[in-house]
Amino acid sequence: MGKQARWLAGAAAAVILGSGGMGWALAQGGKEILPAGTYAQENSTVAAMTDVRGHWAQPAIELAISKGYVDGYEDSTFRPEQQVSRAEFTKLAVSALKLPAGSAKAEEAWYTPYMNAAVNAGLHQWSDFNSGDWNTPMTRGEMARMAARAAGQKTDEDKKWMYLATKSGLIQGIDDTGTLNEEGTTTRAQAVTIIERILAVKAGKTLEADLHAVSRAEVLWHKTNIFEVIPQYFGKLHPNSQWNPDDLFIESDDGLYRAELDAILAIDLEDPNAPFLEELPPVETLKWYNFKTSASSPYLTKNMPAYLVYFKGRTVFNKDTNVYGPRDYAPVNTLGAVIDDYNALANGNLVGMTNVFKSKSGDLSAVIFPKKMKTKQRLSLELYTPSIPGNKQYTKQILRVVTPEWIGGE
Repeated sequence: MGKQARWLAGAAAAVILGSGGMGWALAQGGKEILPAGTYAQENSTVAAMTDVRGHWAQPAIELAISKGYVDGYEDSTFRPEQQVSRAEFTKLAVSALKLPAGSAKAEEAWYTPYMNAAVNAGLHQWSDFNSGDWNTPMTRGEMARMAARAAGQKTDEDKKWMYLATKSGLIQGIDDTGTLNEEGTTTRAQAVTIIERILAVKAGKTLEADLHAVSRAEVLWHKTNIFEVIPQYFGKLHPNSQWNPDDLFIESDDGLYRAELDAILAIDLEDPNAPFLEELPPVETLKWYNFKTSASSPYLTKNMPAYLVYFKGRTVFNKDTNVYGPRDYAPVNTLGAVIDDYNALANGNLVGMTNVFKSKSGDLSAVIFPKKMKTKQRLSLELYTPSIPGNKQYTKQILRVVTPEWIGGE
């Protein structure tokens, strides 16, 4: 039996597992962490492998070998960090799910039966791969799509697969901030870990989601994470509003100005590992506007009970800076907050939503939401043109939501 066929074929001897439940923890330190409690005995196939014991994926590898859909190599290694091709991952998934595949004909590639089985079972569509072939390394994004389908998820939006996979706990981030690395390749260790999660979901278990990965996947899907990170503000759309990630631009009727938003990013300032902090200067170098002066406005601090919302965008063109101010971002108004006490703001108490800036008010497209705030029971976001006074200003509402009168309790 060839080396490739051997590790795909399954263990020749059963692995005797110790007692203990199989739960799933968040990604930590750049690895998919699985809890201890399901280990092979010393005389098992796993124990004989020189590169598995102590590996972060050891429990998943042990389970996979015990079920017979994966094996090690003839030199007593499992090679957990070796890349997996599309064909190899598909074979593993089809075998683990016990889908009917049959054998390859003499003129066929070894993976043809598994490829057809994956298509017949709805795990794969012929249009999924638009480059490479079945021997191309499987990316994490491709793995997420197949995993989500295998677990029963459905969508017509290709960019939503990673969101569905992270939301259901199938895919976790590769570091503490939930980095997805969707274009990165898949390893053998990752492959069996994700397949074991698929099997757990299909067995009726609920997996714990990596919320940081979900946040990043939501942005990958539809250019914002405000619905996941701050649902108390943005969780209920107004009946006359919808979120359209393809409509995040504004262009003046005179054809002189256009700006676009690339993303709207919500950051929980009480979370030291919050995704997208890397998009901004260090938090402690930013100020929030106290409606008095830029000079007297307080600095943001780490661990403050608030959300920073960054409108990441750019000016596409500005053909006349005498009509439209020379800003390099897409300006956004956030409307609907109530500030009852401007004196409190002036004295450094964040009692309402306000702008965030670097050196002077208006040099950054960002706002801060305290975790407790009074609203007009609605919030709206609108793009606008930075028109010089005396010229027409254009506005465009991109979102409207219904909110309680008090966010965070009265």
